[in-house]
Formats: sequence, C-alpha cells, structure tokens
Amino acid sequence: MTGLRHDPRWSPENVLAQIKLGEDSEVEFKQARLDAYRVSAPQAERVANVLAAFANAHGGTLILGVSDPGEIRTPDRKQMDAL
Repeated sequence: MTGLRHDPRWSPENVLAQIKLGEDSEVEFKQARLDAYRVSAPQAERVANVLAAFANAHGGTLILGVSDPGEIRTPDRKQMDAL
C-alpha cells in the first residue's frame, strides 16, 4: 500500500523498551495462547474491553504476544502457519 508510513514510536527497539517498562494506563499486554493450533487466549471479549477502555480514555496501545509480567510469548512457526 502506498501512503502508509512507519511510525518510529513503534520501532522494534521502542516496543522492547515499552515491554521493559511494563503496562500502564495507555499500554496493555495480552498473551496469545494456542491450544491444538487454535487461539485460546486472549478471548475476544477481553480484547474488546481493553480497546473500548482506550477509546473512552485518551487512546492506548494493545501489544499482543506479551504476558502481564512482560515476557514475550510468541507462537512458533508451525502454530502461526496453522492459523
């Protein structure tokens, strides 16, 4: 797509720095979990609640694949391919 620009606030380095800082009122982590190659978490309702809270406040960022304590938890390649 043309016209889209990379937002430097969310470079890999800045995302890792934010993960180290942890969650706050504008950043929420949600760990993606798969059971038998199906998404078991986060539940759609929980994601919707977080996004609604951000929309009702001053905005925010949801980072998927990170647990609440800030551990990066990503599916392996085989799991990703199955999705």
